[in-house]
Amino acid sequence: PRVDLDFERRVQEVTREALRSGLAVGAHDLSEGGLLVALSEACLLGGGGIDVDLTEHSEASGIDRPDFLLFSETQGRILLSIPPEEAVRVEELARSKGVPLFWLGEVGGEGLKVRLKGDIILSLPRATLSDAYEGTIPRWMEQ
Repeated sequence: PRVDLDFERRVQEVTREALRSGLAVGAHDLSEGGLLVALSEACLLGGGGIDVDLTEHSEASGIDRPDFLLFSETQGRILLSIPPEEAVRVEELARSKGVPLFWLGEVGGEGLKVRLKGDIILSLPRATLSDAYEGTIPRWMEQ
């Protein structure tokens, strides 16, 4: 894949500035497993649930296949955790650097819920996420 180093630099600038200034409380790049892995890890590490809607991202990117949206490891994409009161400032920061920003959802609930065009395409309790994350390698090693 073609890498746009200027774009990548701007994405990293936005991410570092958002974290340094306290506009974002967490960041996870999508290069290892894509969006679904990043959301799952954020859900587990954050101790709560996450409810996201991929419709805006799907429409802006022209991608409507859930597997592409959830598992693409395209460079230059970072999942930021942003308190609602900082949303406008983060939008201004991203816009000033020419970096697109999509609001995916909210922290809350009991697990990970993903929606696309009005349909729930994935709903997993935290226990299932935890078992997959923590238990997969040990189970394979026992075989």
